[in-house]
Amino acid sequence: MKSMKNLCFVSCALLSSTLLSPSLLAAERIVSAGAGISELIIALNGSKQLVATDSTSRLPAGLTLPNVGYHRQLASEGILALQPTVLVGSDEMGPDHTLQQLQQAGVRIDKLSSRADVATLQQNIQHLGTLLDQATAAKQLSQQVDQQVTALHQQAGQLKQRPRLLYLMIHPGRPAMVAGGNTPASTLIELAGGINPAAELANYQLLNLESLLAMKPDALLVSTRSLQQDPQLLQHAFAHIKDHPHLQNLPIYPVPGQALIGGMNLSTVNAATRLQQALVKAEATAETH
Repeated sequence: MKSMKNLCFVSCALLSSTLLSPSLLAAERIVSAGAGISELIIALNGSKQLVATDSTSRLPAGLTLPNVGYHRQLASEGILALQPTVLVGSDEMGPDHTLQQLQQAGVRIDKLSSRADVATLQQNIQHLGTLLDQATAAKQLSQQVDQQVTALHQQAGQLKQRPRLLYLMIHPGRPAMVAGGNTPASTLIELAGGINPAAELANYQLLNLESLLAMKPDALLVSTRSLQQDPQLLQHAFAHIKDHPHLQNLPIYPVPGQALIGGMNLSTVNAATRLQQALVKAEATAETH
């Protein structure tokens, strides 16, 4: 009788352990809101758990998912129709009333920090690794990021002078804005080995021609999309820039928009690497002339 009880106890314990094992739990149905978050989920082998992404996300070839709209302007109806278990995004996603409606309907809301620093990126990698039950992949990705950042710091020494770089947000019909010190754009500039003259500002601030002149940039950064839409965007954003030929002739480096959404992400690190390579090449070219 005692042996039967022991056998029952062991069997129940094994059953309980099996039921609670993360690898055997039903996979999450995830809606991802934010380019950087979606990018991380895909990098952590979580594509099969994604049921939708937002309009800022870029999916790899061969992967097609429903689009739930802009991550700051989500609507509950379209998301609920997909029967997700969790909505994952940065703390920039919203609006709040949509998130409340989703919570009331039983959808878990998982907000990740959008702070634009390497430590936060690493924390988000570990968090999503746990959510996706991909601890090994998270460790490998974390090591990869560490290696890239270390290489950026080391190779920045190739620059004989740190260039002054400004990231400008320019949209047709709107005043130009400059990225302050707590933005992914500023982190990108610093990782590449540059200096952000607008680092004392917070977030994005309006920028007029006088302020642009006062910051004395050596080069400008703008989004790839903006530059493709309007190659003459500086002339259109600053009416009297033609009176300052040196500004008109400043190098302009394109930056993919996904590198700047929802805090620091993998695209931010990759964009910093490309920018650094361009800066080193430009400096070397200038020295030969």
